Amino acid sequence: MSTVDSKWSCVVLLAALIVHFISHGFIYSFGIYFIAIEDTYRGSKAQIAWIPSIVTGCLHLIGPFVSVLVNKLGCQIVGSLGGGLAFIGLFTSLFAPNIYVLYITMGIFTGFGIGLVFLPSVLSVTIYFKKYRGIACGLALSGCGIGNFVISPLSEYMLKEYGLKGTLLILSGLLLNCIPCCMMFRPLKEKEESKSSNKQQNEKDHTSLVHQSSQLGYACNKEEHFEALLHNNACEHEKGRSDGQEEMHELIQLKQNEDEKFELNEQQDSKNIVIEIKASGESTCNIKFSPTYSAMTRYLILIKTKTTMLFFASQFFFIAGVYVPFIFVPDKAKHHGKI
Repeated sequence: MSTVDSKWSCVVLLAALIVHFISHGFIYSFGIYFIAIEDTYRGSKAQIAWIPSIVTGCLHLIGPFVSVLVNKLGCQIVGSLGGGLAFIGLFTSLFAPNIYVLYITMGIFTGFGIGLVFLPSVLSVTIYFKKYRGIACGLALSGCGIGNFVISPLSEYMLKEYGLKGTLLILSGLLLNCIPCCMMFRPLKEKEESKSSNKQQNEKDHTSLVHQSSQLGYACNKEEHFEALLHNNACEHEKGRSDGQEEMHELIQLKQNEDEKFELNEQQDSKNIVIEIKASGESTCNIKFSPTYSAMTRYLILIKTKTTMLFFASQFFFIAGVYVPFIFVPDKAKHHGKI
């Protein structure tokens, strides 16, 4: 069974690392393909630069849509669909007659595909690890850097041996490996089975209470009938009935208390989320979530905090400049005769 901090969590971690290795290894190595695309399609540098810009733009633009899909379909299905879409985009780029078709195939299709893969691979690691979550996330995302170190020189070698189309064919095959990796992101069953067992136990207790109540009622009626026949005393008859009703009332009250306890157990997960968010440094913001809040309501409350807005702003400027060296440095080096 898939549980938190189990042996299967290590499998999920390895699968996420491979996904980042392949997907971001391709993106960070685009400067190598930049030169080959320029030589093949005879486009200007500005025209070719649109391709990685579209890829990275689609990768991050699709984020909110991917989060909705993950909530509905799960990380396993969404990540597999992304791996397939990235493969289709890069494979169809082999037949692109001009650079404008590459905008659609290599840019939009591959960018959206990698975006569909990225979020499930990050989210799955955070779900499967609790005790060593920080270390696990760091190891998984290290695949991005490892992919850059490995795929960049590998791409240069493949371009010399097989040309641009042969290299794209091999890379599309690598992206296809994201599908079996994402199939490792199985949904956790521990939470659902815990709720199911609590519900079954509650139903069992309820059935037991009803059975005891019926037996008590039968015993009371039998005793009343026996007393009436022996003593023919109406007062004793009424007293026995009163005692039986009091015991029935106590059993019904006990059943209601069990129902309330079960409802509190169902809401415990939502309360745990609040505690975890506060423990992550947001306690000064006094964020309070009601168990009845929807996921969208919680999201809107979070993005209004100063910490979250500052994080969004920093990420905007980071993404705006982080890919520039990977794209233009190889071409700049070639222009100065360094390569």
